[in-house]
Amino acid sequence: MPWKEFNTVDLRFQFVLDSFQNGVNFTQLCAQYGISTKCGYKWKERFLREGKEGLLDRKKTPKNSPAKIAEETILEIIKIKNNRKFWGAKKILELYKKQFPDRKAPNRSTIERILKKAGLQDTKRKRRPTNSGQRISMPEKATIPNHVWTVDFKGWWYTPEREKVNPLTVRDDYSKYILSIKTLKKGDIASVKAEFTRLFSIYGLPDVIRSDNGPPFASMQSLWGLTKLSVWWLSLGIKLDRIQPGKPYQNGSHERMHRDMARELQHEIVGNITLFQKLFDKWRIDFNRN
Repeated sequence: MPWKEFNTVDLRFQFVLDSFQNGVNFTQLCAQYGISTKCGYKWKERFLREGKEGLLDRKKTPKNSPAKIAEETILEIIKIKNNRKFWGAKKILELYKKQFPDRKAPNRSTIERILKKAGLQDTKRKRRPTNSGQRISMPEKATIPNHVWTVDFKGWWYTPEREKVNPLTVRDDYSKYILSIKTLKKGDIASVKAEFTRLFSIYGLPDVIRSDNGPPFASMQSLWGLTKLSVWWLSLGIKLDRIQPGKPYQNGSHERMHRDMARELQHEIVGNITLFQKLFDKWRIDFNRN
């Protein structure tokens, strides 16, 4: 004889009937049906109040949801946003309260959720880490050669063959001697590190290297703006001095040298990157002699 099939309501009904039997251990009965004692009392109480209908599953959504926003409120919020495209949730909420003083205003987070679902929420700009623009050490005035080196990229130039040239420039801040003007195929950490390795082998190590906050010297996404290149400098015992964002005058001598380069070489740009490097080498030698 096959087992009789029960649906969930039938099982609950059978459980309630069994619970009314004399001498039944209610806790053991609940365990037999695989439910908790609290759940067992719930079904028993529902049956006593509502009969078998009380054993049906109920919708979990509350009848009166305090967080539910009226459709007219949503439409008014979207209307305000369309008329004030650059306003955020805070200002929209204040205007809504003024326009509809008799209505219960939604909170700010609810307005943000409405705007987001409607595709009207402005994307927030990522803020720079607060420590990325700070100087790691106090700026030092160079007192002897090899005390402070300054480094930067000149900025993009194009050859007649449309090759990009962004020369790396390194200078001794005390003597104003240009240590290197290097046309790198890539301005990445590996390429810059290779050039500094060459310079260290020739001139030795400086006490301080001053740079801006751009890559590969610094990173706005890491602690204290450190990169693998700047960590390498620190491991060699070199102090880091990064100028503050938007203040190129803190490395003013280096910037003036770049202006001299642009003024004197801008009209001599010919050939490819190889010829460019020869032009830079000649200009560097002439500059250092003067």
